[in-house]
Amino acid sequence: LPEAAKENTPEGAEAFIRYYFDVANIAMMTPQVGLIPTLAHADCQSCKAMEMDAETLVRDGQRAASQVYDVQSMAVVGGTSQDVELFNMVVLLPGSDIEMEGDVVEEGAAPAEYSGTGGAKWNGEQWELLDLDLHT
Repeated sequence: LPEAAKENTPEGAEAFIRYYFDVANIAMMTPQVGLIPTLAHADCQSCKAMEMDAETLVRDGQRAASQVYDVQSMAVVGGTSQDVELFNMVVLLPGSDIEMEGDVVEEGAAPAEYSGTGGAKWNGEQWELLDLDLHT
């Protein structure tokens, strides 16, 4: 976890969410299960969906050929609950190809830009991804 993501501040929450997406990219490109849940709040539905995607890649012997997620921008939303930080976000999905043992087996989906909100909750020791509400 980067030092910047260890502080219970809006800047710490932003650094954490950016780190979360870095880890999600690793989970898809390696692929590897179990990375995403270590950073997720128990109720995070988008985290569960991302973990299922990683599980599918592992099961099928496939991997993303490049980054799946690219955080374009984040802006803190004021007036949130104590220990919760919400952000207006834009996340690009560049459309990574899927590989199986080094060969491209499937072209990635067309690039898409998602925008909406994302949140992190401080659990007393570190941030957890609360959830994402992103739409095209």
